[in-house]
Amino acid sequence: MDEHALAFARVGAVDHHSVKIAARVPPSSSLLIPHAVNTTAEGEEFLPVDEYSGVKVVYRPTKPLGKWISGTDLIVDESKDWTGVVRIDGLWASTEYEFRLLRPSLTAASHPAFPNSYYFTTSPDPALASAATPGAGTHFTFASSSCVKAGFPYSGPWSKKVTKGAEYLKTVGEELSLKFVLFVGDFIYADVPYYPDAKLSSYHKRYRQIFASPEVHALAEKFPILTIGDDHEIFNDFDASEVDPAFVAANEAYGNYLGAANPDVAEPGANYYHFRHGDAAFFVWDTRAYRSRDDAEDDEEKTMLGERQKEVFFKWAAEVNNTVTWKFVVSSVPLMTLWSHGSDTWAGFTTERDAILDVLEYVPNVIVLSGDRHEFAAASIRTTVTEFSTSPLSMFYLPIRTVSQNHGRGATGEDVLLKYLPDGNSKFSTFEVDTRTANEPVVRVKVWIDGVEAWQVEVRGKPLDIPAPPSAIGSLGKSLLELLGFKVGFSLSFTKRRSVASRGVEENADSRPLLPSALTETELVLRIPVQRLPSNAQDEQEDERGRRRCSARVGGVEEEGTRQRREGRTSAEGETERSAGCWTIIRRAGSAGGGKKSITDFES
Repeated sequence: MDEHALAFARVGAVDHHSVKIAARVPPSSSLLIPHAVNTTAEGEEFLPVDEYSGVKVVYRPTKPLGKWISGTDLIVDESKDWTGVVRIDGLWASTEYEFRLLRPSLTAASHPAFPNSYYFTTSPDPALASAATPGAGTHFTFASSSCVKAGFPYSGPWSKKVTKGAEYLKTVGEELSLKFVLFVGDFIYADVPYYPDAKLSSYHKRYRQIFASPEVHALAEKFPILTIGDDHEIFNDFDASEVDPAFVAANEAYGNYLGAANPDVAEPGANYYHFRHGDAAFFVWDTRAYRSRDDAEDDEEKTMLGERQKEVFFKWAAEVNNTVTWKFVVSSVPLMTLWSHGSDTWAGFTTERDAILDVLEYVPNVIVLSGDRHEFAAASIRTTVTEFSTSPLSMFYLPIRTVSQNHGRGATGEDVLLKYLPDGNSKFSTFEVDTRTANEPVVRVKVWIDGVEAWQVEVRGKPLDIPAPPSAIGSLGKSLLELLGFKVGFSLSFTKRRSVASRGVEENADSRPLLPSALTETELVLRIPVQRLPSNAQDEQEDERGRRRCSARVGGVEEEGTRQRREGRTSAEGETERSAGCWTIIRRAGSAGGGKKSITDFES
């Protein structure tokens, strides 16, 4: 396929009442329309170059099959490399639609570049899908990955457009009925195998090359793809410490091919955004446009997100805290600090990371999705945030081991490595979100390497707390707003705690490991599960100091069949108990006369 003749149509953002459809409609000189049967001419130009360019979008619901509805025309022009996006509103929630792209005329003839129909399904209405609504809840699956380069690994001239990882993802996605794919950076490699220049045309060419891959083309036609850029959309390890003409051109090309089809941005001119899918909320960070130099002093001035993006993010966290069960935060680079040579990740921005984690400690059920490192790793951060970093979709992997519990904040126990899978040229993770049982929300995670399932884990969440009336003193929502600097009419503070290490999390070969749920203000006991319990085990345990809850049902990770068992310890400030295979960490409240709440510190 000539990349200049490239034509594609794909679905971007889909919510409960609208959809964005993106397409590239090449110039008319690149398209030929076959003549009717029994004619002798080989073909004719579709339209003169100087006339209207684009397609007419028509759509209809499929169940039951409805009448065709004419949507807004999708117009393209040369300045955007013949790409365009159209939004259709007024759709029904949880409904499958069919759409077609027609010739831009009054006839109903299909456009020659788009002879087939495409399909999408709107998301559930958030008001009806929330676990706070009796009998409601959400059940869906999506995928996450990053880093893709067509023709890798290279195996001859015939393979330069082959992208096996996209083929694997499409195959698995069809089996799991994915609702969308989150691609969290490095959709192109503008500087691989070489960096040509900072011209817009050069960046456009890189996007044409990746979409010209048959496997990427097929994946984009099958599933909605939501994206955020990282460094290779510009050049390696880019930062925004100074105005660079490369960023201007790269950002425009990214917007034309990817960004415009994302959910609406949170701020005009920005790339970061947030959206809902049923009982799950997503915030996608832009970690490149506002970042300081990697080698700058790691103090309060150093930033990866910029002050405005952080402000918008904190406001979002307050809004979804008690209204949405699962919160997914997307970062193109890992939030964990366990990689060596990690100055380009959050390991080089720990002051800002601390400020973010100080807030997320009081937001239950937070999962971070990242990529960039061409390896897979899962980690627990401060025991309240779980991260899954997955890459590459199709690129090289590192033959050396770069992740260690001894790196960064792992040495102090703040970051705890749960799983590390470095090998494989293709990696992606799937996330099955299930809040249909309101008091047992769960996300089932599977990691796929070279098209084969390599690991799975369950993250059990905390049930959604229905907010108390606005006047209720001490509500978690108010506590969070206070942490964000809002005045709420009362004062409540927390002592800063040392994180508790959860080393040696185990896994039973016939069960999925269970990761600890978020610690919130209302919990008095933090559970760190370490081994599997019988399914009928009860959560109540009692000793001379009173009743303590232990809700761990399945333990973490067992490596190579070695089961590790731990013995309980006591400390002057609190106590831990080894009881039916779980750690219990006592969280003590202040005195009745008022005082700061604290969390027992100990080393396991």
